[in-house]
Amino acid sequence: MSTDDPVLMLVTLHNAWLDQMEEQLAKHDAALASALGKALEEGRRKIAEEAQSLAGLANGATAKELGEVNLALSGLKGSINSATLCMAGTASALIFAAVLLAVLK
Repeated sequence: MSTDDPVLMLVTLHNAWLDQMEEQLAKHDAALASALGKALEEGRRKIAEEAQSLAGLANGATAKELGEVNLALSGLKGSINSATLCMAGTASALIFAAVLLAVLK
C-alpha cells in the first residue's frame, strides 16, 4: 500500500472519531457519577431524616398509647376473623350449589 493511498485517510478519520468518542464517554461518565452521587446523597439524607422522625415517635410512645393500639388491633383481628368465616361459608355454599347443579344435569 502506498503512503498516499485514500484508505489511509479512512483510518485517520476513524481514529479521530474514536478519540472524540472516548472523550465524550469520559465526560458522560463524569456527569453520570456526579448525578448519581447527588441522588445517593439526597436519598441518604432523607433516610436519616425519616430515621430521626421514627426515633422521635418511638421515644414519645407511652404504654397507654401502645395499649390503645393493641386494643384497636385486637378488634380488627376479630373483624377479620368474622369476615374470613363469612367468606368461607359463602365459598362452601357456592361449591355445594355447583356440585348439586352438576349432579342434577
